[in-house]
Formats: sequence, C-alpha cells, structure tokens
Amino acid sequence: MIKGIINDSDIIIDGLDNMRSRYNLNFMAVTLGKPYVFASAIENYGNLSSIVPGKTPCLNEFYGDFKDRELPTKRYYRCKPGYSYIDSFFGS
Repeated sequence: MIKGIINDSDIIIDGLDNMRSRYNLNFMAVTLGKPYVFASAIENYGNLSSIVPGKTPCLNEFYGDFKDRELPTKRYYRCKPGYSYIDSFFGS
C-alpha cells in the first residue's frame, strides 16, 4: 500500500516523528527514484534537506545508522526560533 502511494507521487514530504520510519521512507524514495524532503526539529535545532536520488546523498549517507534513542529528550517548544524557521519552509 505505501509503495503504491509513493509510486503515484511526484515528491515525498516527510512529517514523521522517528528515525526508523524515516530510514524506511528514504529507502523507498531511493528505490523508486522519488525526491524526498526531510525536515526535523528538536529542542533548538532544525534540519531541512532535499534528497534527490542519484544526485544528492540520501538520508543514510549523511546520518548513517542514527537511532531514536540517541536523540536528546524530546521537549517541544513551538515558540523556539528553530521551529519557526523549519515550519516556514516545511509548512508552505
């Protein structure tokens, strides 16, 4: 089912909350040759990356085998500058 949804899409936009699911989505993006927009924010840090299979490194190449348990304690503060910056790109 997920493969069918992704296969019918032009681009994958990630709104997931854990790395394991992101790595699975990254695998599908690379396998199906679909561009993948990865965005995340935790505490005061944010990340927005565009992954284009065959042209840019994929999630595994720039994060390696990063595990959720290696993340700092998750505290969500919507007023933090990092969130506002990431939200402005990811939410538009």
